[in-house]
Amino acid sequence: MTENDTAPKPPPAPSELPGKETGLIAWFAYNHVAANLLMVSIILAGLISAFYFINASFLPKINSNKISVNVPYLGATAEEVEQGVILRVEEAIRNIEGIDRFVSIAKDGMGTVNIFTEQDYDVLEVMDEVKTKVDGISTFPRETERPIVEYDNLSFSQTALQFQVYGDLGEAEMKKLARDIKDDLIAIDGITTVEIFGDREFEISIEVPEANLQKYQLSLGRVADLIRRASINLPGGAIRTENGKILVQARGQAYWQQDFENLLLLSYPDGSQLRLKDIATVRDGFTDSDSYARFNGRPSIGIVIFALENQNVLDVASLAKEYLKKRQPLMPEGTYLDSWSDFTFYLQGRLSLMIKNLLLGALLVFVLLTMFMHPKLAFWVVVSIPICFLGALAMMAMGDFNLTINQLSLFAFILVLGIVVDDAIIIGESAHNQISKEGHSIESVQPAAAELRRQGLSAVSAIMP
Repeated sequence: MTENDTAPKPPPAPSELPGKETGLIAWFAYNHVAANLLMVSIILAGLISAFYFINASFLPKINSNKISVNVPYLGATAEEVEQGVILRVEEAIRNIEGIDRFVSIAKDGMGTVNIFTEQDYDVLEVMDEVKTKVDGISTFPRETERPIVEYDNLSFSQTALQFQVYGDLGEAEMKKLARDIKDDLIAIDGITTVEIFGDREFEISIEVPEANLQKYQLSLGRVADLIRRASINLPGGAIRTENGKILVQARGQAYWQQDFENLLLLSYPDGSQLRLKDIATVRDGFTDSDSYARFNGRPSIGIVIFALENQNVLDVASLAKEYLKKRQPLMPEGTYLDSWSDFTFYLQGRLSLMIKNLLLGALLVFVLLTMFMHPKLAFWVVVSIPICFLGALAMMAMGDFNLTINQLSLFAFILVLGIVVDDAIIIGESAHNQISKEGHSIESVQPAAAELRRQGLSAVSAIMP
C-alpha cells in the first residue's frame, strides 16, 4: 500500500455521487459559502435598489408612441382647415417608414394630425422625420401659423398633492398669495413642478368712446397700433468701452393700469401731448369667465404639486406636507391653506398592506413551523421570504425597464406573497420529512428540493399552451 492510498480524499462532487441529483441546487448545496455570498448579495442589492434606484409612483410609467402635429389656422372653418392643412400634412407624412396609422382632427381655427408609430421604431427618430416633412410644406395658406410637432409623452408627470388657498381676500390679493406659495414650493429642493388652477388670468381692458375718436380724428385701429408701438421693449445694440461692452435697451413695455394710462399716443407742434388716459378708460382686472372655484364655501385658488418621471411621488408629497405645516400659521388673517386630493394616500396604503402582510405571514410561518418542526428550519424558511422580494427589487432596478413601485406592481407583490410563503413551507416540510427518514445530511435534503423543483416545472409545462 502506497502513501497516496492512505491519504484522506476530498468529498466527491455531487455529479460523482451515485443516485444523487446534479444541477444548480446540488452545486449550491455542496458549496454553502457561495450560497451565503449570493444571499448577502441579493439582500444588499435589493435594499440599495429599494432606497436609491426605484421610484414610487401612483401609476406605472407609460411610453407613448403618439406624435401630434398642430397647425393653427385662425379664422378658418373646419372645412377650410381640412382642405388647407389636414390633407397637405397627410400627404407629406404618408410614406414615412415606421408610422402605423394617423388620426386627423379638423376644427375651427386648428388642424391636428395624431400619428401613432409602430412598436419596433424609435418614436423620436420618426418625429424628426415628420418634422422635416411638415416644415417642408410650402402650400399652407398664408394665414396659418408655424406647425407645432411634439411627442406626447404620457409619463411626463403625475399629481402628488393639491393645495387650496381660500378665505376672504380679494381676487387679486388671493392670486398674488397663491403665486407666492408656488414660488416657495418650487424653491424647495426636490419639488420642481407646481401649477396654479382655478384662477382667472389678468387682463387690461381699454375702452375708447366713439366721441373721443371723432374729437381727435382717430380710428380704433390706429389707437390699437399706437398702443402697440408705445408699449414695447427695443434693443439698442451695444457700446464698446474701455471697461467692456454696454448693452443699450429702451424699456417701454406697459404692464399695469398706470403704465397704460401714461402711454404717449401723439405729440402736437404746440408742445401738447395726447396720452391714452385722455381718450380712454383703462381697467386693470381679469378675463371674463363663467367658472369659479370655492373651497369650504369660500372663494379659493388651487395649487397642484407634480412629481416628474424621475422623482419619487412619496418624497415630493412629504416635502409638500412639511411646507404646509410651516406655512399654515403664517397665512393672513381670514385666509387658510389646506391640502386635499392626496394621491399618495392609496399608494402608501397598499405599500403598508404589503409590508404588514409580509411581516404577519413571516411570523405565522415561523410560529407554526417551530411548533411542528425544528426552529432552525423555521428560521431559514422565514428568511427566504424577504430574500425573494429583495431579489425582485434588485431585478427591477436593472436595465432600462422603467419599473416603479406603483399600484399595479404592489398588487402583484401582494398576490405573489402567498405563493412564495406556500412554496417556502412546502420545501421546508419536504426537507424535514426527508431528514426524519434518512438523517440530517446534504444527501437527504437536496433531493427533496430538487424533486419539488421538477414537480413545479411539470406543473408549469402542463398549464402552458
